[in-house]
Amino acid sequence: MKNAMDVDKIFRALGNPGRHSIITFILLCSNYFPIVLNHLSVVIYGSPVPHHCVIPEGFNTSDAVPQTAAGKLDSCHVYKNYSQSSNETLPCPNGWKYDPLPREKSIVMEFDLVCDHAYLSNVATTVYFLGVMMGGLVFGTLSDIHGRKPVFLACLYLQALISTSLVLAHNYLTFVILRFTLGFLLQGLHTCCYVLIMEQSLPEHRTYTGTIVEVFWGVGVVWLAIISYALRDWRHIQLAISLPSTITIVFIWLIPESVRWLVTQGRLSDAERILRNMAKSNGVTIPDELFSGSRSENEKTNTSSKDECKKIHRYTVLDMLRTPQLRKRTLVLFYIWFVMAVCYYGLSMAITSLSGNKYENLFMCGLVELPAYISAIFILKWFGRKYPLCVYLMIGGSTCLAAAFVPGGDWHLSWIRTLLAVVGRAGVAGVFTVMILYSCELYPTVIRNLAVGTCAFWARVGGVVAPQILILGTVWSKSVPLVIFGVLSLVGSGVTLVLPETLGLPLVDTIEQAENMGQDSQTDQHPETGQCLLQPLPDRSHE
Repeated sequence: MKNAMDVDKIFRALGNPGRHSIITFILLCSNYFPIVLNHLSVVIYGSPVPHHCVIPEGFNTSDAVPQTAAGKLDSCHVYKNYSQSSNETLPCPNGWKYDPLPREKSIVMEFDLVCDHAYLSNVATTVYFLGVMMGGLVFGTLSDIHGRKPVFLACLYLQALISTSLVLAHNYLTFVILRFTLGFLLQGLHTCCYVLIMEQSLPEHRTYTGTIVEVFWGVGVVWLAIISYALRDWRHIQLAISLPSTITIVFIWLIPESVRWLVTQGRLSDAERILRNMAKSNGVTIPDELFSGSRSENEKTNTSSKDECKKIHRYTVLDMLRTPQLRKRTLVLFYIWFVMAVCYYGLSMAITSLSGNKYENLFMCGLVELPAYISAIFILKWFGRKYPLCVYLMIGGSTCLAAAFVPGGDWHLSWIRTLLAVVGRAGVAGVFTVMILYSCELYPTVIRNLAVGTCAFWARVGGVVAPQILILGTVWSKSVPLVIFGVLSLVGSGVTLVLPETLGLPLVDTIEQAENMGQDSQTDQHPETGQCLLQPLPDRSHE
């Protein structure tokens, strides 16, 4: 069990895959629900609400409210003394009256995030993703030092507590602070959860596990649209998001620590104990020689003390940039993670303000995303990682640019813009499916969680930037954000081509193995068969 290949041999002895691995995989996938629901909930209860100034009784609205350049009544100003005879206008002195959908209550209505304060809705989203951004840096390092499971469980239970506490927020500042903390914890949950899935997967199963988990994300989007439409009140929606996490208390006993991480830390007895328990759960017996050979190998090569061993494994973000090949990959991955988050969350927020009912638009987004996730299960198995990633980015970029040039004022064409934006978002969803899997495969075990967390940091930078790009749409034109999203995606499509292919390769454990990845074979060929990845590959999962 000295390296990843030894772990793979033992995993194969447990089953292909075993019952224990399947159950653990499903439980880990279920953690995507609180992540996606909280990430996108503000898209619903933070979206704009039609409103107008409160006019005292006895005054005529047409006389008291000025008209905008478009010929509509101004929703943010009234004439002084509520009379057209005065050319002076004032911000709504008596507050606003809202015209929401039936039974709808949102943070926009409760905290009056309209007119001069309308930007605060985007600020709330920005602050949330600042928390997510910080979580990517902090928890990636913590889990590489202290283990995947303790950090995973801490983030899972603390986010449930904070998410429930949001229901009690009765002012904007409290809401924003709690959302920042929630985002911080959810990124730790997301990173640890995905890495746990990857590190318990065999090479021939990794494509399936890495893409099936994203199907849960798509289901979460659809579920958010359904519960939001049914409940309408933002507090009720938040409570429905939070309460199911209470049943995850059983994860303390059901989710094991990553065996691969234990091996890299020299904790072979702990790894063996977990594997023995997994074998018992699966009803199989692991041959003793698989463990005895690992022990003898470990005794020959690991003569340093436990403290020295721990010291060796203290890696930092600098190790992602220290060697030439890892540095090139890291810079490319940083950019693509940033782009996919800018486009995904930017389009998510923009789509709810485009033509059509916001609940229906979000539901349609989830339905369109699901085929993208499901098809990726087979696409990534046949074509690898690099070329599908390139194509997904190209689809997202081209549809965004096409949507930008559809006339927005024409009612007969506005639905085309919405449809193109939804398809573009589905393309970017495909990028998400590839990138998390691809990033786990491109980095070694010793820095995998740290690396994925750091990459996620740049995704959260994108989440912070996305609302600001949307503000440009209110200042200039709604087409401007779509043009920016499109150009960023097309550039990302091009830089993807410098990355190596990882389909069929075992997870690497050391920096040296990662640096030499793909040097023994052409990156445009399948690592086992040598077949060109531009053509569908035969399914070798049974081998």
